[in-house]
Amino acid sequence: MQISIEVQKELYDQVVSSGVDMQRKFNEYLRSQLDENSYIDSPQFQEDKAYFHKIREEVKKGEVELLPFDEDIDTLDDFIDNV
Repeated sequence: MQISIEVQKELYDQVVSSGVDMQRKFNEYLRSQLDENSYIDSPQFQEDKAYFHKIREEVKKGEVELLPFDEDIDTLDDFIDNV
């Protein structure tokens, strides 16, 4: 089956130049809307999982300095206020 969607030209050009496989991403998105648990089975989940494992290891090794909780909350509040 073939369908058409309307995408802003600027956005389309950015996606094409980035090399993103739009068909794969669109299919993943549709599947995610059908099944709440599909994220766990998705390639994006595997990428996210690898990223967070990497960061966790960096924290455990002391390679990353974490913000104190109060400072972290203040940073988030500032971000939200400026969005």
